[in-house]
Amino acid sequence: MFLLTNHLNAQDDRFSILPTIGITRPILDNGLGFHIGVNPSRRLTKWLSGEVQISYVYTRINSSFLSGNEGIVNSVNTLIGGRFYLNPEDKKTRFFFNLLTGLNYNKEEENNISSEGEFQLGFAGGAFVDVNRIIVGVSYDTPQNLSLRLGYSF
Repeated sequence: MFLLTNHLNAQDDRFSILPTIGITRPILDNGLGFHIGVNPSRRLTKWLSGEVQISYVYTRINSSFLSGNEGIVNSVNTLIGGRFYLNPEDKKTRFFFNLLTGLNYNKEEENNISSEGEFQLGFAGGAFVDVNRIIVGVSYDTPQNLSLRLGYSF
């Protein structure tokens, strides 16, 4: 245990974990939901980090764009990609964006009829600001959600 803790402390400036929560809104449908996720990342250069995202999004649809139906969407993303920093790491406030792709699992219920869950290509991309390890940003996450997120980087 000591060796593991010592190793993690030695890598503190290279490895971080970012848990996030947020409010989501579907792009085409009328609805609202929430996002919860975790984004571990590892610094590769001063301007680039490798990043993974594991997230869950629950969305309540009040009126579907095409059909007008109500429903619920449960979505899980498992994604990998990059985090690109826009200013130097010695700054107190740091801006970055990420682009991630991977697997999305989506299960919908429309008018109290549950559909089979399906796997599809997942994607997330967003713009964020880091102020003293507090992260705020806006992102797009599959299947069709804009998310306003808040997190703290460890």
